[in-house]
Amino acid sequence: GEATFARWLLKSLLLLSLNLNHIIAAMVQVSKQKRGSTLRGRAASRQTLSLTQKANRLCGFLVVVYIGHMLISQRLASNTVNTNVREPQELLTVPKPGSGIRVRTRTATHPEGYPDNLIIDNHLQEEIRAEQSNDEETYLAKGAVREESGSFRFDRQKAEEMLEKMGADAIRKRFAAFAEPAMDDNIPDTGNVGDPNDKKDLGRPPEYKIPLPLRLNTPDSLVKIEYPRLQTCHQMPGLLPTDEGLILNDKGEPTTRNVYSDFVVADNDPLLQGETCPVNADPFLPWLHDVFPSVDGKSIIFIAQNKRRCNTGRIFEKDIKWFEPQVTIMQPVSVQRITDDEAQQLAPELWHPGSTSGQNEPNIRYRLAPFEESDDDAQYTRFICRFHATDFSEEDPQTIPLGETLSEFGYNPEFLVLRKGSGSMITPKGKDNQQFWLSNLRFSCPMPADEALQKVVASGESILSDGTATIHVDLIPIRTSVRWGTNQTYFKEDVAGPKGFWAKGATRDIWMRSDEIVAGFDPVHRWGPKNVLPRIEASGRLANIPICLPPRPTEEDKYDGKAMESEHIDVDEKSGGENNSDKKPHVLAACVWSSSIFSTRSDARKVLDNNLRLQEWIEFHLHAGFDHIYIYDNSLANTNETTLEGITSKFSEKYVTRINWPSRQCNNNIPAAENTGERSSQYAAESSCRARFGPFTEWIAAFDVDEYMVPAGKYTNLKDVMHDVGKKGTNILSLKSTRAYLSGKYMEPYWDEKGCGTEEEPLCLDKSPGVPYLESYNCEREPLPKPSWAMRGKKQLYRPEYVQSHFVHYSTVTNKMLITYGEAKKANKDWKRITQEYSPSEVISNEQTQVFLLHSKSTVPVDTKNWKNMCRHNFKLKYGQVCRVGNPWPNGTVVEGAYDENGYLYNCFPYDKLTNYWIPKLKEGPKREWLRSTVV
Repeated sequence: GEATFARWLLKSLLLLSLNLNHIIAAMVQVSKQKRGSTLRGRAASRQTLSLTQKANRLCGFLVVVYIGHMLISQRLASNTVNTNVREPQELLTVPKPGSGIRVRTRTATHPEGYPDNLIIDNHLQEEIRAEQSNDEETYLAKGAVREESGSFRFDRQKAEEMLEKMGADAIRKRFAAFAEPAMDDNIPDTGNVGDPNDKKDLGRPPEYKIPLPLRLNTPDSLVKIEYPRLQTCHQMPGLLPTDEGLILNDKGEPTTRNVYSDFVVADNDPLLQGETCPVNADPFLPWLHDVFPSVDGKSIIFIAQNKRRCNTGRIFEKDIKWFEPQVTIMQPVSVQRITDDEAQQLAPELWHPGSTSGQNEPNIRYRLAPFEESDDDAQYTRFICRFHATDFSEEDPQTIPLGETLSEFGYNPEFLVLRKGSGSMITPKGKDNQQFWLSNLRFSCPMPADEALQKVVASGESILSDGTATIHVDLIPIRTSVRWGTNQTYFKEDVAGPKGFWAKGATRDIWMRSDEIVAGFDPVHRWGPKNVLPRIEASGRLANIPICLPPRPTEEDKYDGKAMESEHIDVDEKSGGENNSDKKPHVLAACVWSSSIFSTRSDARKVLDNNLRLQEWIEFHLHAGFDHIYIYDNSLANTNETTLEGITSKFSEKYVTRINWPSRQCNNNIPAAENTGERSSQYAAESSCRARFGPFTEWIAAFDVDEYMVPAGKYTNLKDVMHDVGKKGTNILSLKSTRAYLSGKYMEPYWDEKGCGTEEEPLCLDKSPGVPYLESYNCEREPLPKPSWAMRGKKQLYRPEYVQSHFVHYSTVTNKMLITYGEAKKANKDWKRITQEYSPSEVISNEQTQVFLLHSKSTVPVDTKNWKNMCRHNFKLKYGQVCRVGNPWPNGTVVEGAYDENGYLYNCFPYDKLTNYWIPKLKEGPKREWLRSTVV
């Protein structure tokens, strides 16, 4: 009894000391936070650190006493064999029954400062080490590995019980960024941005230190920034920290403007700006807008944007330089996996913890290496992906490592630039916005090769009832200097052919020095043979990215991997593919980025009627044959009063899906402005929609709620049109776009706006309420067929398997563009460095027999000011003036200079197919099956 009491007393004191250590560690963290998120405010006070050291010594002393007591008690006991005592090399970590995660058993090692012959409980040892570090990063870095064959087990019931018992805050992991200091790779005072007044002068890149210096960071070199708004998978992707969100001043105006902005991140403490967007603090981090698993659970897909494009022009020269790494992470690198011992031998100056457990299973490390020395899956990569999960087998949930993989590009952006003949992915001046295929970045992280784990991810079973994620991934960028010009592109010969074949062009001539005669990037020269990457704990990264539900065709679908998995279509680059409608849930789907309220470019006007537009638009396109419509709702970027949910919720989830998408446009200027507009939110939404929902549909279209895709000729269903064009080998169907007029027949006097007169003498006109937009704007200013210049604003229907990336008007990346030199030679086909799409793969729609596009861009009242003069036949219009009131030609017959009995010129053409078929069809109202049962 005395021995039992002594053990109980010592164990109680031990637990007390552990708690004391935890409290003091928390004091250190609070001290850090009070000093701010800056590099100079990381160290806690000496007094607090001294208390921590004392608590550690007390903890260690009590452990020694406790274990010593246990050994003495065993000696004094009977001579029977104690089967609980094992040799150190045989002490194994054994998961408890019902454990959520199973880990491979491995040899126990002793905490730092303990005798080598001391045997302690392995679970207790891990707790002590975790308490001493006060950071789960140490635990993750130990390299605990699961058994390799179907080892992952997730006990949903136990996890839910733990959630109810402990509460969500005790279980959830906060999305965080660890910002790393800028690389020291440039030679100071080299390079320039060129003459701002000379568009041809693109500047000159800086010179770089050779070889690339090692990154001598320590964990204390990093700044941790947490983003507590993102709590659950229910909030994904809407609450990813893309920007500061909508913050209004006393006048109801956004505090941060995205029009004619002069705010330079690099001049305003990037670390502080990183509190709203991680990329501001560390531009090597991807500007994530969406993250989701593939349907089969085998990979995690990331949708990111290029933040360097947000602001350009002379006042943003510092930001153009600061955000250069946003292009760097689009350029693949090759690496070799090495052991921790090899890393220390190659680069002993890198930070290394004093002691690690699991030395019989050394941590994976990485070295920048040329193709011939790199691993097969590491030749075109850019991120290390570290997966971890929450183990609910203990009273206090623990973080368990699941493994590391290397990222894969959806397509190689550097190779794409070569195929488009663009010269360089990046210029020092930064005016590279015309390369809009570099606006977004799509890549993926393969899940660890564990079939059981992948099935859990595919099913969504790992997400708890309140949306809490239990599996996460950390994203660690591999940092190098950016590569400039064609001469520095990095390919194997089977990708782009011999170096001399592709490393040519004006850009190479501009930026090559006279002593540079070897074409192509030389990794050994630039990186050196010993460029080992820092340990993950000492590397900038995004941490605790939640792995949430995989996409599904509609909100009604359940997570059935077989039912949801899409069939891949092998589409030849020339002939296209057969229609695949019997293999996919949908034939035709629409992607729409919209908002209940928004401002046009340069804030020229505010549009307030989108809710009314959207309901009619959805009904029309369901009538026209779309199987499903995905609405990316951008309302919360523009207003805190309303969203589009009031409209989308009227429709059945079988036909309409709403995705909350509050990320702001980083630049809403017009394209011709010196600071070129960049609608980042729209571009990311389209990329997300294609990646999420493209696998479930044969054809997809991305367009706006003021645009109507109308079946023409004999067709009354767009699916029939696409079936017929698909049989001819078409992958992309383009529709010309011109702006329709609001017909004066459906307008009424308006005065409630500045410049529109008074109620007694109104000067403006507005759309009459109650008349469908389709009918009001059935007044096309150009007769059919539309002129060739109407291709500038074209919209497209395309096969998502063939078009790998689409940008508003253009299919920017297609399978044809991604055919490599080696693939062409193997198939005995010619391969040209520069390529583009031709008929029949891409064709223009016949507007009279296939599909035409009605663009009903809003005519706001102020646009009609002085219409009584500007629309008259004898009024001489000045430059920039135009009559915005539609007056249809009688019978569609054009007579130059003709006007009506009131003296107003005829100026537009109604579509007979709209007048005679589609407008009456729309007025019939929605079909009952399209609506929710509560609405019906």
